[in-house]
Amino acid sequence: MEHIFEFYPYLTSYLYQRVRIDTIQIKKKQPELFRSRLKKLIENTRQGIMYGDWNDNGRLLE
Repeated sequence: MEHIFEFYPYLTSYLYQRVRIDTIQIKKKQPELFRSRLKKLIENTRQGIMYGDWNDNGRLLE
């Protein structure tokens, strides 16, 4: 596997990282959902895309 997450800290804010990883991690007991969320994170990170409502519609950035 390529080192996709080598650039992850530079593409995203700390808050974004925490929210994205938490939404994946909480599904450890549901392997299919865990894998699909992880795959989506990897694909979007590879493309430099920040996705989802991680900032609560801007409220977490204030």
